Amino acid sequence: MKRLVFTFIIILISSNSLYADNFNWKKISIGVENKDIFYLDKKTVFKVGDYVYYWMLVDYFDGSEDKSSITHNMVKCNTFENKYISFTSFTEHKGKGSINTDAIVPEMAPDIFVWNKFPKDSTHGILLVEVCKVK
Repeated sequence: MKRLVFTFIIILISSNSLYADNFNWKKISIGVENKDIFYLDKKTVFKVGDYVYYWMLVDYFDGSEDKSSITHNMVKCNTFENKYISFTSFTEHKGKGSINTDAIVPEMAPDIFVWNKFPKDSTHGILLVEVCKVK
């Protein structure tokens, strides 16, 4: 069963940039300082054991080359800790334009495949509240 779940997750990760337009993004939160916008596709949220998996889109407004990113994530809802599984950044907002970075985090950067805790009132924390409701 674990092997089947792992295979399913790898398939989802590999389809990240191929099907970005097929997601049904809903705006969840906006950053106070930099105005980054966090989106969630609630149909992609699913629970396996103690973890909830979901896809997230973020539009960046900090003037960097990356204008947006799509990530596949896992969260422990009881502690509000999050891990990024895959990361794809784009040259345009809403996951459009050219791909700048495309990585499966545990393979490419195992040192950042760690649990990150987010306060419930932070921009990312507000999104996690929504994710944990869907489960």
